[in-house]
Amino acid sequence: MMKTIKQVIKKSLGMVGITVGKTYWVQSKKWMLYQVREKGIDLTKGLGYEIDSDIKKCKVYPQQSKEIDLTIEKLLDDKKYTFMNMLIVTNPYQYAPLCAMAIFGTKKDCKVSVTVFGKTEDTNISYTLDKTRRHRVPILGLYEGMKNKVEICLLDDKDNVLKRKEVIIRTEEMKGVNGELEIIKEPSVTDYCYGLTLVYGGNNGVYPYAFDKNGDRRFIFSMVPKSYGFQPMKNGRYLFLAKKATRETCHNPSGLQVYEIDQLGRIHRIYNIEAGSHHDYCELEDGNLVVASNAFDGTYEDAVLEIDRKTGQVVNEVNIKDYVDKKFIDSSDWAHLNSLQYDKENKTVIVSCRNLHSVLKIDWGNKKLLWILCDPTVWKGTPQEDKVLKPTGDMQWFYHQHAAYYVDFPKDHQSVGKLILFDNHNCKRRAVETYDEIKDKSFVRIYEIDENKNTVSLIKSFDSDRSGIRSDAFWEQEENRVLAMNGRIWKKVVKEEQVTDENGQTVTKTKTDKIAVGSVIEYDYDSGAVLNKFKMNFGFYRARKFKFQPQMMTEPMDMDDAYYIGELHGIEKCTPPDVSNAIKVSDIDTEHATSEEKGILDISAEIEQNILYIRHQDHLLQALYFVGENQSYIRDLSYSKQERMEYFAGIKIYDPIPLDMMEKDHYTVYFKKDMKLYQSDISFQKK
Repeated sequence: MMKTIKQVIKKSLGMVGITVGKTYWVQSKKWMLYQVREKGIDLTKGLGYEIDSDIKKCKVYPQQSKEIDLTIEKLLDDKKYTFMNMLIVTNPYQYAPLCAMAIFGTKKDCKVSVTVFGKTEDTNISYTLDKTRRHRVPILGLYEGMKNKVEICLLDDKDNVLKRKEVIIRTEEMKGVNGELEIIKEPSVTDYCYGLTLVYGGNNGVYPYAFDKNGDRRFIFSMVPKSYGFQPMKNGRYLFLAKKATRETCHNPSGLQVYEIDQLGRIHRIYNIEAGSHHDYCELEDGNLVVASNAFDGTYEDAVLEIDRKTGQVVNEVNIKDYVDKKFIDSSDWAHLNSLQYDKENKTVIVSCRNLHSVLKIDWGNKKLLWILCDPTVWKGTPQEDKVLKPTGDMQWFYHQHAAYYVDFPKDHQSVGKLILFDNHNCKRRAVETYDEIKDKSFVRIYEIDENKNTVSLIKSFDSDRSGIRSDAFWEQEENRVLAMNGRIWKKVVKEEQVTDENGQTVTKTKTDKIAVGSVIEYDYDSGAVLNKFKMNFGFYRARKFKFQPQMMTEPMDMDDAYYIGELHGIEKCTPPDVSNAIKVSDIDTEHATSEEKGILDISAEIEQNILYIRHQDHLLQALYFVGENQSYIRDLSYSKQERMEYFAGIKIYDPIPLDMMEKDHYTVYFKKDMKLYQSDISFQKK
């Protein structure tokens, strides 16, 4: 009987994992989703979905974030929660497990101060929020898997404390590889200059995270990006390159969607980029986005696009092939752009071309090549030889570099600027006869460039851990520090396994393997001495300074409908294929299926708003057909061939099919594999 009563009470209150304090309630992210349903908030209503199908339907991420945001507003409207009886929801928006939100109202406008207590005093996270009566208080910087002590205070205009409350908030433990992540701080010489350090990217399934001065994680965004993206923006948000939509290339499939997210885990917008994006992004003064993209003309990772922030349309484009000698275009991945930077004063863009060992500066308006920073040997005898900056003084060159950024742009009527880059220092993709064969370390290089004289000099160099690819570096001039973010360090690991020998005896066999790990090293600028070092047991793409933006996190989301912006590559009308001899996927003998048939059986689909995602193995298919009763369409996949099978053959493509391009009809999806046609069990009605 008692159990039944508890179940009834729990159901009636909609509680999931509730903890009742004396003067506050702590609820979970599941409870928040329950409240969305209870309050009947559904932003899919009235969108005019035109698809009738048994295919799994998914909510668009910004829809979910906005539904939760509206629910919080309704909770405030109810005026049930006060400072003395406040509601606290952990991870309310589902993707920031080390944050929470306190929700309550006050009769008068008050400021709110928050202190999340750290394990040491210098890792406390404190901030004060502007005054209001409707309080959406972000609680940022919690520790994972533990009880966190947090102080919340009401303040008057003079910052006098009116009321004070101490709360305990327990967070979830990370699982899988995210639970295995370790950050080890080596003995330090002095205080580390970053309060928090953001680490993201790679191919290891680790979420983007930020750690404090002790090496403890205080922020996590619990979604894995596609190799690269978690790029900071000016408004306290980030650009997150998603895995949801991808397009085949001759190497690494290109990400087609970039999410605009924030530190609470809210997903504000999705930018669809037809040609895909990779590696790096920057923001123009008008808010437009500049992204590293693809030419899709037999080569890739060699174009730069400007995307209109409001419409998603491409409004400017630079193809790096237009600035180089044809001899350099000797492979599909001939350039491999891995960083870009826009100078708003001079309207120029700086791009790092890893596979050319070169950094190029281009006038963004008239598309003119201004200079090239590179070992002059690379460009010797080319039409662009005169654009190569001339070295002065004792020069050390970089090879296979990443993350080339001006630290000081040349200012009004001045020509001298300083540029920092991470020198991975290898010639794996393009041999250079003057390469010095240093293969046991990488470097941080700082160069001074005189654009009027067309010269360059090396002013600082720091030896660092050998990171063959990825990584970046920063020069914090006020603190007189330089940081190397080493994202791909190979570490040998000896493993023992039990095997059966030829005599049937169990023996221990030793196997040497290697894994990618990472490190963050802080140097004194003047002496080059190592001041602090953190080591991670997983590699990463890049790391950088991180700072919470709590005031921005108090603001409700913009509820306009423009959350799905830009275009995806389309489909074309076609003559219906002959399906009379098509093999039905449902007839394949799963127990005795060939490897090809297993690949076909593994194809799946889901619908998100008016986009059909078909998930299949990279370069498995030559075409997707959508055969209707009156018309048919094709997604032709024969435009590229996988050239790096050892790396990308097993990767999964999430092929986005824009259904709004189709006419009304009932469609069945067919897969073309070599000379065979397979009839899938994927079908839908376009109304």
